[in-house]
Amino acid sequence: MRFFFKTIIVLTAIVVACTACEYQLSGEFNQDIQKHADSHNGNITLSKDMDSIVIFESTDIQYTVNAFGLKSNGIQIEYLNTKITNDYSYSGTFTITPDFSITGWFDLKADFYLGTGSGSVADKFKVENYVGTKTWKVCFMDLTKFDFQFQHRVNKDGFLELFWIKPSFMPAISSDINIYNSIHPHITKMVGDTTFYADSTYYGGNSEDYTLRLHLNSRTIYEKTIIPNYPFPEFKITPLGLDSIIVSWTKSPLRQYYKVYNGNAWQRYIFTGFENSFKTTGIPGLEKDFYLEVYPYDYKNNVYNHATISTKYKKGESANYKFHYSYVKDQFYIPSPGNISKLEKVDVATAAGNAYANGGINKYELWGNHQGTRFVGFYSGDIHVFDESLNEVKKINICGPYENYGGQMTDDDCFMYYNSNEYLCHIINVGENLNWQQFSFNPSPADESTWGSFRLSLDGKYAFWRGAKYFIIYDVSNHLNANIVYQCPESEAYYSMGNPLNYKEVIISKTDKIEVRSLPGFQLLRQIELPGEGIAGLLTVDTYSNTFLALSKDYFHVINLATMKDELKFGGNLTDYSLYAARLHRNNFFLGGTKTDLTPYLNK
Repeated sequence: MRFFFKTIIVLTAIVVACTACEYQLSGEFNQDIQKHADSHNGNITLSKDMDSIVIFESTDIQYTVNAFGLKSNGIQIEYLNTKITNDYSYSGTFTITPDFSITGWFDLKADFYLGTGSGSVADKFKVENYVGTKTWKVCFMDLTKFDFQFQHRVNKDGFLELFWIKPSFMPAISSDINIYNSIHPHITKMVGDTTFYADSTYYGGNSEDYTLRLHLNSRTIYEKTIIPNYPFPEFKITPLGLDSIIVSWTKSPLRQYYKVYNGNAWQRYIFTGFENSFKTTGIPGLEKDFYLEVYPYDYKNNVYNHATISTKYKKGESANYKFHYSYVKDQFYIPSPGNISKLEKVDVATAAGNAYANGGINKYELWGNHQGTRFVGFYSGDIHVFDESLNEVKKINICGPYENYGGQMTDDDCFMYYNSNEYLCHIINVGENLNWQQFSFNPSPADESTWGSFRLSLDGKYAFWRGAKYFIIYDVSNHLNANIVYQCPESEAYYSMGNPLNYKEVIISKTDKIEVRSLPGFQLLRQIELPGEGIAGLLTVDTYSNTFLALSKDYFHVINLATMKDELKFGGNLTDYSLYAARLHRNNFFLGGTKTDLTPYLNK
């Protein structure tokens, strides 16, 4: 590893040549004197054998002079305001204690003196010397504030990798990460001065922190915590055809395992695996809550280590839902926003027509005849009657709103609803001809329960009751009483719906089949087989296209009423009762405050 300090070495002199003093010798000094050489080899070394020295704790430094056969007359060490001398020795030790208030580099200088060996008086009195000088650069460093470059990344295996870098001037250091935690990564490799750890349990986000501790000579010299925060995947829902979607999420550099469930079916996983996309159904108008659980790669041993990401999806354009459609006038009507006593004409295909979708006064149900001349709104237990000018002309209280359901309007201006507390079907005259007001009857025979469904033919002459045991057709045309004109076991007709384009026909469903039968004789006219689809719910007749909408076990069906041909089928689910609110008008599929134009799919 390359250390970041600049390396400087200054060698002032290895050997300095000195001229020997000349004396007139006699007596005891009467001996041969040799002329010394102009220079001689010599060197001094430190135990910190570096060009530059970094001191991070009290440090003992040894020095040694190599005199190459000469005598050492003295050594002098100087740094900052400190001077150390050592006479007649070739080696020694001194201690430097760091002062971290001193910043930057300073010089450590060593002078050493070697006798010339000439035998002269000056040599004997050690005043004749070879002098050598050597200089090192020194700095003090507080390791608690040092940057050991503790970082993280995702390695080639897709796991979180943590690493730190030891500076080259330091001796061996021991390290650990999260040693006191249940999750503490272990060293995976050491490359040069870099130590690597890996954590295969990390799966993203900032839920886990990692604390690195470095130890030198049995003491902790450094501690730092980092919190990786690799983002979790982002959901993306892409429509695919009419009733399918691609559920995907952004790829992560981390190796992750995924589970997806739909909030409408709690904790029922619809996808598990390492991939980041799958195909599933996306019924127009049905809002789905998707939940993505993100696990580490070893998900089997980390069942509780996961994050959950959610998103909502609803396919279709925003559309006003509480409307009535008159096929005679080819016109949509809605309650006037902010004015309960008026209606408005709208185009549900425009933004303006959908401005009040599912909001305000528009929450109440609206029915009308197909001529567009009479309308009924049901709101807060009251029936509001509107005329062709779209103004309210009458209000009728029918008790609490929760006991009444199954409202229906006929083309002869009858409004029908069923009161589940009284077990009575009520038929009310809401038209201009007031030669009768209202009559009620119990449609359930004495030998069966009061539970059932009730519908009227669109001319108001016949009522269809389907109870626990029987399917019964009543003649209610005199508006005084109900007379049974046909009765059969309930298995022969589970759901029923009058044909608004032909008052003499009733549409009924039974197991794996939908039939059109005559009124009042109940003779079979047309039928369609739906093998394996169970008993289909009959929803609406699209008078614009002469088709009707049905919901079977697995599909919505758009069926041609004249030919009983299945013009289109797309994803549905008979057990999801929210789908029973679907409607079909002008080839537009309405559900959940949205509309989807089926024309491109019907023309295929």
